[in-house]
Amino acid sequence: MRLRHLAALALPLLACGRPADRQADRERAADTAAAAPGPSAPAPAPTGGVTTAPATPGGATTGTPPSAAAPAPAGTAAARPPAPAPVPAPGTGGPAAGIPAEVLVRRNACPFECCVYRDWTAETAIPVVPTPRSGAAPAFTIPKGQTFRADSGSLFVTGIARVVVTDTVPLGQGRPPLLPGDTIVLLDHVGEGYWNVFRRGEVLREVPGFWDPGSRPRSGKLLGKYAKQWWVHATAPDRRQGWFRADTTYRFKGADRCA
Repeated sequence: MRLRHLAALALPLLACGRPADRQADRERAADTAAAAPGPSAPAPAPTGGVTTAPATPGGATTGTPPSAAAPAPAGTAAARPPAPAPVPAPGTGGPAAGIPAEVLVRRNACPFECCVYRDWTAETAIPVVPTPRSGAAPAFTIPKGQTFRADSGSLFVTGIARVVVTDTVPLGQGRPPLLPGDTIVLLDHVGEGYWNVFRRGEVLREVPGFWDPGSRPRSGKLLGKYAKQWWVHATAPDRRQGWFRADTTYRFKGADRCA
């Protein structure tokens, strides 16, 4: 009888405790859920980087186009295109362009005042070669003190010099003057400051050296460096013949009729 009475008293107590236990369980579960880490947000893309967007239909992705790529770092030299090859000036083909080759060989020229071809006397031994400017070995040598016949000569223009006319230059002898802008080519000196020159297809003889620094007035500007070789044809007393270069160290007398 007593046991049934105690059991009857315990049942209300157990019934009253169950809701409290269930509430405590719900509160613990809520605390646990609040403490758990949630899903992390995507990290922002670095500044200047390429951001890839989600895939579009068909599998393509969108992002920064190649033309919008980041610039090269400071201090990096950009590649330069190769410089174009220089274009030669029209009508040029070398120092003697436009000058006939035969004009640059001044046959029978005697390149100083009072120069004359006649009997000369060697003051040094003079080697004689078969042809001018050939580089051949001497065919014979005119000994020092021997008189020989200087028959003729040729002057070869080897360095081209041009003169640009800057003021009107009278030529005399009824010839038209040289005008500013004209260009002449020096050929051979004839003495007393006069030259034979080439201009526009013709040879002008005995033109004054108006470009010379000592000329008054000075009416031209010299361009280039004039150079020449003077070769003389000689006949020895024994009739042997050949050529020697007369503007070198070989010495002779008789060439100056004014001496």
